[in-house]
Amino acid sequence: IPLWVRPFLGLAMVVLGAVLALNSSASIQAFVLAVSVGLVAVGIARIIEAFGADADHGSDHGSVVRWITGISGTLLAGMGIAAMVWRGATLPVLALAVALLLLLSGVASLVSLFRSSNTNRTYSLLGGLASIATGTLVLVWPKLTVWAFGVFFGGWLVFTGLRLILNFFARGQESSPTPARRKLLGFGK
Repeated sequence: IPLWVRPFLGLAMVVLGAVLALNSSASIQAFVLAVSVGLVAVGIARIIEAFGADADHGSDHGSVVRWITGISGTLLAGMGIAAMVWRGATLPVLALAVALLLLLSGVASLVSLFRSSNTNRTYSLLGGLASIATGTLVLVWPKLTVWAFGVFFGGWLVFTGLRLILNFFARGQESSPTPARRKLLGFGK
């Protein structure tokens, strides 16, 4: 998948997350569809992160992290598709499945901190912690309402989409230092 797709995927996540967070009292069918599309979008982003052109293909450790990230993306996208297809699922079942996948996704983000090609460790740390916090809130709050689920999941989608957009625009900045950085490195005296 081309690199230019990432900011558009991130923008779609931000818009969808904002709609979910600000209008989580929508009909159940619209709500489930929005959550499903969000899961598929995040899953695709994870798969791109794991196996895209700028993935860490070097070390054995990088390979393990890449596969963990890819599997979490596949599970997220699969859950999104399953939620679209399985219309009879109740909201508690959907909430439980999403919470477990958010926890897995958060762990995968934290594991990616150790990937040698990860230049955005702060985003991975914050994204992993946000995923784990959202998944935990959904699990711990058994009487979760549609509104609260929409707010938590929508906020997580907005954060994940912004991270994808920022990562896209931040790529390559390390290889082209600023004039001040060149001076520190001894270039351009």
